[in-house]
Amino acid sequence: MKPALFFLAPAAGLSLAATSCQQESTPPFTFQTAATQRGNIIQEVSASGSLSAVIRVDVGS
Repeated sequence: MKPALFFLAPAAGLSLAATSCQQESTPPFTFQTAATQRGNIIQEVSASGSLSAVIRVDVGS
């Protein structure tokens, strides 16, 4: 009986650890799609100023 417990207890512990470590993954982004339609322009956006990069990366050899 003891050899059975010797193998059963670690197996039960590993299976419990494996199920507790699993995480439900959700996609980072969700997209909602719709059919295109023709219509009037209802809003206009304008901006002024200069653009600059948030992060600059130098590429070279």
